[in-house]
Amino acid sequence: MALALAALILYFPANLMPILEIDLVGNIRQTTVLHGAMVVMDQGFVLVGIAVLVAGVIAPLLLLLSILTQLVLLHFGIRRETVRWLLLHHPTLDQLSMIEIYMISFFVSVFKLVDIADLTYGWGTLCYILLFVLTFYVQYEYNRELMWQRYDETYGK
Repeated sequence: MALALAALILYFPANLMPILEIDLVGNIRQTTVLHGAMVVMDQGFVLVGIAVLVAGVIAPLLLLLSILTQLVLLHFGIRRETVRWLLLHHPTLDQLSMIEIYMISFFVSVFKLVDIADLTYGWGTLCYILLFVLTFYVQYEYNRELMWQRYDETYGK
């Protein structure tokens, strides 16, 4: 629960604060994860932009909220059907959440831009890297079979 809560706290600054400032011959631009997805859509790659938005922004939030909700509801033994629904749909959220793909693309972009522009990393960069690490550990520590077992113990079969 602590990992999921910490990741959820980092989620908002990671997605709303600038992750990179690019200075290309005096033209300075800042970008966030959300802004990156919107720019891709504005460039005519709507499907790619939606994929970035879902995999890098929406699905990670839903995954963290789902895990946190499951843990809280199981702890208090309430809302049986909600917990069941979340447990059944967890694999889908797990597959859709791809923060690591965004991190790889970020590193590739930085590697390509470093020779032609001055780059300044913002607080969003640190938050996004920490969010990536925490989300990785949340997914690593999440045991679906154990959650179903806890569900059966809490609500009965």
